[in-house]
Amino acid sequence: MRTVASNAEETSKRIRAAAIELFARNGFAATGLRELAAEAQLTPAALYHYMGSKEDLLVDIMRSTIEPLDAAARETLAQLETPEEQLGALVELHVWVHGSRPQATLVTDTELRALQGEHRTHVVGIRDRYEALWRETLTRGVEGGRFEVDDVALTAIGLLELCTGVAHWYTTGGKHSLLEVCAMHADWAFGIVRARRDGDFLRRGDLALPPPTERFPLPRD
Repeated sequence: MRTVASNAEETSKRIRAAAIELFARNGFAATGLRELAAEAQLTPAALYHYMGSKEDLLVDIMRSTIEPLDAAARETLAQLETPEEQLGALVELHVWVHGSRPQATLVTDTELRALQGEHRTHVVGIRDRYEALWRETLTRGVEGGRFEVDDVALTAIGLLELCTGVAHWYTTGGKHSLLEVCAMHADWAFGIVRARRDGDFLRRGDLALPPPTERFPLPRD
């Protein structure tokens, strides 16, 4: 027998999944509450019972994407010693999350414009802390003579844009698996920062990195 709590939890998950689908397809501003209710197979009145404002729902989606990614990245950096290992792991983790959760990450990356006040300040703070990990990793690599980068901040932005783009184009069943795409991006990142080891250019195959699946199991939207 299903309990009231389990039914409420399933309904909340259905609303969240519907919101991710609609926000990714139509945009936050263009998605109305009646449309959201219909997608979640609820009446508008029932929808209000299970959620706060539409902006609250957007913030929940964003937090459930950024916060686990940030936590996994910090745990990863703490377990790896060299800047090149850390950068490779950051790249693969970011690509993995964006490739396995394309709709949720697309909403998170594009709908910040919809947030205001404390909501915006909170989400921007989480995002900025995560992006700082990339800059700090690049800085360690430059200072240690492992990377050759003219502008750390711009390089971090470029790498993040490269990895984030996976959410727009990757689909399962293509020529390469998502893990292969992760490894390719790590290889490209090493080329961008002109990573070297013992005087030779570094390749992804030179490192024994744990797969991103160990740090971020395949999630569900």
